[in-house]
Amino acid sequence: MAECLTLKKSNCKNCYKCIRHCPVKSIRFSGNQAHIIGNECILCGHCFVVCPQNAKEIVDETEKARVLIQSGAPVYVSLAPSFIANYDGIGIGGMRKALKKLGFADVEETAIGATIVKAEYERMLAEDDRDVIISSCCHSVNLLIQKYFPAELHCLADILSPMQAHCADIRRRHPDARTVFIGPCVAKKDEAQHYTGLVDAVLELDARRRALVTEADALKARRNEVSKSIGARIKAGEDASAAKEETRALGDAIAAKDIEIREAEAAFREAMLRIPNVPNKDIATGPDSSANRDVRHVGTEPTFAFEPLDHIALGERLGIFDFPRGVKLTGTGFPILLGQGAKLQRALIQYMLDLHTQRQGYTEMLPPFVVNTASMVGTGQLPKMRDDMYHCEVDDFWLIPTAEVPVTNFYRDDILDARQLPVKLTAYTPCFRREAGSAGKDTRGILRVHQFDKVEMVKFVAPETSYDELEKLVKDAEDVLTGLGLYFRVLELCSGDISFSAAKCYDLELWAPGQKGWLEVSSCSNFESFQARRANIRYRRADGKPDFVHTLNGSGVALPRLMIAILEQCQQADGSVLLPEAIRPYFGGDRLLPVR
Repeated sequence: MAECLTLKKSNCKNCYKCIRHCPVKSIRFSGNQAHIIGNECILCGHCFVVCPQNAKEIVDETEKARVLIQSGAPVYVSLAPSFIANYDGIGIGGMRKALKKLGFADVEETAIGATIVKAEYERMLAEDDRDVIISSCCHSVNLLIQKYFPAELHCLADILSPMQAHCADIRRRHPDARTVFIGPCVAKKDEAQHYTGLVDAVLELDARRRALVTEADALKARRNEVSKSIGARIKAGEDASAAKEETRALGDAIAAKDIEIREAEAAFREAMLRIPNVPNKDIATGPDSSANRDVRHVGTEPTFAFEPLDHIALGERLGIFDFPRGVKLTGTGFPILLGQGAKLQRALIQYMLDLHTQRQGYTEMLPPFVVNTASMVGTGQLPKMRDDMYHCEVDDFWLIPTAEVPVTNFYRDDILDARQLPVKLTAYTPCFRREAGSAGKDTRGILRVHQFDKVEMVKFVAPETSYDELEKLVKDAEDVLTGLGLYFRVLELCSGDISFSAAKCYDLELWAPGQKGWLEVSSCSNFESFQARRANIRYRRADGKPDFVHTLNGSGVALPRLMIAILEQCQQADGSVLLPEAIRPYFGGDRLLPVR
């Protein structure tokens, strides 16, 4: 979202008008400025309209359109019918004439797409037996449902918007065409990226970059030719002033072209970094978590002779949390652990580190908790998840969202010996994330927080062994939970639920009786060479040639939800919590006791 609608910091004057008018409260006031929370914004544009200081800025894609036109491909405009409100007395004919002068091949009204969509909705209404169907024409409404009412996603019509339908129709009629939408809605910019994808843009940017390089090479060749002629002319006693002037002009043209090349290369790199990993061909295809495969359940679901409490009520009895003072010190999502709670957290961390290092063969690291931008790019957090991260702008450092970032980047720009593989590292770190979801039950207690502790496992392996190593990684994460005697399940994620960087992923979820639901505590992923290519992590094969390693990582495991599961699965009728035996030596006791 952030790249479509951003804050112009110098203009923000603390008037709070955008905050008051935001329908989903996705604007945070921090550092005397109103910041848009990208992963909560639905791009309705209200903040842009009401801002009296013009502090909200919509990304300008004029340059992108120019690049498309200069690529040589025919570029067609899908023009929103609302143009007539901005150009009084100008019809589609006048707009077509003006836009063709700018280099566009042709101009059509988006209403053509609306006609196509209308027919699809008529078909759906005749064939679909759903009681409620929500139109998918408005991207802001789609975002609202996806982010705030996900339970209603099944009601959303699986039909293209008029813009998408029209652009698809143009490409059907003109297979080599490129399309540009012109309209008043900021959400359309995100819609084009979200549904059409980045591949066409990357191809165009690359084509433009290569074309510029070719043009620059031609100019340089001509300059060399003219430079050689200057010496020959002077030797022959001829006037070389014209040739000298042409050389200077060519030098200026080359310098300008080099600037264009650098800009095109930067845009190309940015676009390439936004392309996700290719999911493994063997995982299930599906739109969301509903298509995930339930691999196995481990342990026995606990039963109680009493109504089990949730971790919040248990925490109050045990005196192990202080949420109000966490808000006072920092803000929501930063809980304080007290007494038995802090001691249990420390015991769990040590239990996991000992398990990974003493029994599973990992080497422990204690990395920095802040990293540079290159590290965040290397593991795939940037640029896609910029809005979910905490950024220290003065130093351009990032608080780590997981130990995966510093541990994986430990070998950035290195070449490992094949005999070293697999390399297995583990680390405890705090983690910092602007978690999605700013309201509702998920923010109560420690279920969804902005700072939490986690023990991470990272592997660097040879490509031919990476999927065997993934299964071993999952087993290592499972050992943490089986050692605690907890009831959990393992899911294999489908294509629609897998992360940006992963090729294949398993989630481990603990049962929480008080929540009456499953809690994800570990994601074990094989990234294949995706991260290694971004971070330039290689190994030298037996034939001496370097190749990219495959990287894997998994949580072993995230502490807040592990603590929730222990509290809720191990609670007793008297309000105490009987701790798993494996933890007792680290904790120095067998249970958590209510505060008297």
